[in-house]
Amino acid sequence: MPSYYPEELTRRSRAILEKLRAWRETTSAKVTVIGGWAVHELVEEGRGQLSRDLDIVVHDGATLTAFDQIIPSWGLEWKPLRFTGEGIGCRDKGDTSATILVDVFTTEFFDPRPVGIPWPPIRKPLGTADFIPTTEFLLLDKIQTVAARQGHEADDKQAKDLLDIHRLVFHNRAGLTPRQLLLAAKPGARRQAASRIARAKQTRPQFAPDFDVVQRWLEAA
Repeated sequence: MPSYYPEELTRRSRAILEKLRAWRETTSAKVTVIGGWAVHELVEEGRGQLSRDLDIVVHDGATLTAFDQIIPSWGLEWKPLRFTGEGIGCRDKGDTSATILVDVFTTEFFDPRPVGIPWPPIRKPLGTADFIPTTEFLLLDKIQTVAARQGHEADDKQAKDLLDIHRLVFHNRAGLTPRQLLLAAKPGARRQAASRIARAKQTRPQFAPDFDVVQRWLEAA
């Protein structure tokens, strides 16, 4: 199976994921991982793609403050606004390429905003405070994210989203069948995601067979 991102980027990103996991397990931090790394945790061994980005959702102001205090020891710093457009996120200190490594969402708007947080985060409500959400939640989030992608990397990230959807539908660890998972998203949302398949096949042709399979599922009645 071809890799989606270079090994060096996924290695650095995974190291941060493991630091985050250990931090959560040894403190009262309330944080949930979503995005590509969550997909990797929810699908069968050897089926998930390693991720370049780490997307996290913080559940309270105390955790966000603690995160701000600990990221320097992880070699991270808040990204300048010009690299984010909106929301908050972190990158490697001294990373001149501005590679996105950690995007930080919150379940609510914290007022006042915790000291040290450069600007308001994007809100992403969650029904769970678990480290990894359910397959159904993540599948719906991925389907909605495909059509919402913007920016210079939108095509490539949409292709990765569609590949993640394929893995969640056909190779999830929960034993959920593709037919059962059709109930996780409305047909209109699935069709919107399917409309990006042709572009995804142009962007990442090595994954064309997977895109063909997931297109049929996305367009199913």
